[in-house]
Amino acid sequence: MRVLMVSDVYFPRINGVSTSIETFRHTLAGQGVEVRVVAPRYGDEPEQPGVARVPGRPVPRDPEDRIVAWRAMWQTVRAHAADSDLIHIQTPFAAHYTGLRAARREGVPVLATYHTLFEEYLQHYAPFLPARGLRALARLFSRRQCNALDGIVVPSQAMHERLSDYGVKRPIHVLPTGIPLGRFAGGSRARFRAAHGIGAVRPVALFVGRVAHEKNIGFLLEMMVAALRRRPDLLLLIAGPARAGGAAWPGRLGAFYRLPRPPPRAARLLRRRRCLRLRLAHGNTGPGAARGDGDESAGGGARPHGYGGHPGAAPRLPRAVRESPGLCRRGHQGRFR
Repeated sequence: MRVLMVSDVYFPRINGVSTSIETFRHTLAGQGVEVRVVAPRYGDEPEQPGVARVPGRPVPRDPEDRIVAWRAMWQTVRAHAADSDLIHIQTPFAAHYTGLRAARREGVPVLATYHTLFEEYLQHYAPFLPARGLRALARLFSRRQCNALDGIVVPSQAMHERLSDYGVKRPIHVLPTGIPLGRFAGGSRARFRAAHGIGAVRPVALFVGRVAHEKNIGFLLEMMVAALRRRPDLLLLIAGPARAGGAAWPGRLGAFYRLPRPPPRAARLLRRRRCLRLRLAHGNTGPGAARGDGDESAGGGARPHGYGGHPGAAPRLPRAVRESPGLCRRGHQGRFR
């Protein structure tokens, strides 16, 4: 079986979509499925078997991403779709429309993985527009795209329910993105903690990913206030590259709740050992309201921050969290308890 994955983003750009593509690509190859990828070219990255690169230019104010030329994307997708059995779309931009068009032309099934809840995403990047209108536009956009497909893959049950609420009628399949556990098998928890001044029995919560608005880290930081009621010694580590104003959250929250500054050695804590960091924590936590998977741990330079401090009043949960089954216990008016 031959599967063609079409995406507006892929490595060396590090994010959850790139990680998901790579994870499924290698896993499916082990089951005898040939996977080819059409994605943008970012620079002078070397040629890879099974990966076709399309020239692109940097996105304004976001030079890490690329805008591909429609004609070049269409020609590349059409050429590779000719002998494909399935087209799997990964992003809702040029990849969606060229992949859908190629699938209909060749008469093969087409599905897409819905990675991002744009309803929770757009308001952070267009704050000058009415939030209610942006949410309605995002729902309409997602509904139309999904209903044009033969099927949709989502990484969580919460995402499945949200798309159903939008009015998506096509089959929706929940298929979480896995983690390559072999990458995190080595290292010594005790030695790592001792080297960086973290007590051997101190509870640690860890977030790994981009420090950006759509990851909803602000909510995670606020939840620390509630968690510290029961465990005043809890330490929260946030590891990942900061962008879109995310680095300002710790300062704002710290000023409001009087949280202490990060441990003096925390700034170097995860920069050198990106995989060992998952063994450091007692548990991982990913509060992303806009992302379905949040799995970006396979790459990227880490810039961690550590937080622990004194509790305050428990904040009200965001809507996306209140409506996520199993994520938290609900109390009065959706407050954490």
